[in-house]
Amino acid sequence: MADYIPDHEAMKIRWLWNLMVWLVRDGAVNGLAHGFTLDEVCGFYSTVLQAKLAADNNAAMQAGGGSPRLSVGGACGYCA
Repeated sequence: MADYIPDHEAMKIRWLWNLMVWLVRDGAVNGLAHGFTLDEVCGFYSTVLQAKLAADNNAAMQAGGGSPRLSVGGACGYCA
C-alpha cells in the first residue's frame, strides 16, 4: 500500500494544512468525531500553522524576498 503523505517538503506542508483544515472544520467536529480532544485539535492547528509559516519564510528567503513574517500565535477560534 502506498504512503499517502507526499515526499516533497512543500507537498507535505500542503497535506498537513489540508488535514488541519478538515480537523477544525465546523467547530472541530471532524477532529472530535474521530477521537481527538479539542485541546489536541487546537494544538495540531497551532503546530501546522507554525510549520506553514516557517516553510513560507524559508521559501521567501531562498527566493531573496524580504524579511521573514512574524510568528502567529495559534488560536484556531475554538481554543480557550
